[in-house]
Amino acid sequence: MLAKIFSRFVKAAPPDAHAPDGRRLYAIGDIHGRLDLLDGLLMQIRADETARGGPKGELIFLGDLINRGPQSAQVIDRLIALKAERPETRFLLGNHEEVFLTALDGNRDALRFFDRVGGAETILSYGIMPQAYETADFSELATMLQAAVSPAHRAFLEDFEDMIIEGDYVFVHAGVRQGVPLVRTAEQYSTTVAAG
Repeated sequence: MLAKIFSRFVKAAPPDAHAPDGRRLYAIGDIHGRLDLLDGLLMQIRADETARGGPKGELIFLGDLINRGPQSAQVIDRLIALKAERPETRFLLGNHEEVFLTALDGNRDALRFFDRVGGAETILSYGIMPQAYETADFSELATMLQAAVSPAHRAFLEDFEDMIIEGDYVFVHAGVRQGVPLVRTAEQYSTTVAAG
């Protein structure tokens, strides 16, 4: 009798989630400017693919590729090359990329915020000298950054997605809000990041 009373409190196990038939997915979280860790992870993925056999897996990067680590520009270079090698690779727009793009558009408030959340390392990775970075005001820094970031890097970042759905999986950068339709979750995330 006691088991029957408490059985209503036992939650059912979630259903098994499946990737689309015949496909293997690798979801990769925040790289944050660490080229060394990215290279190590890509080596592990290649080893896993070799061990498993079959088709190559599909890579999904979950955003926040830049900031904090010392090699954000080099991470972007590596991922542009990876996308050329593996065209099925997909990327989600993280809040750090979104603020970076807004700063590149000339928004000084976004540049100030970008600087506070680890953007200094990204700025320096684009070849801006530490002394120039330290002595520049935000207007001068914006001009230097716009000149330093290549159109190829900018176009690459601008092509990132807000949400990726593969089989039973939904990939987002910042999470899903309970009770909010998935499409609206991505829209609300973009609005929140843009507002700062």
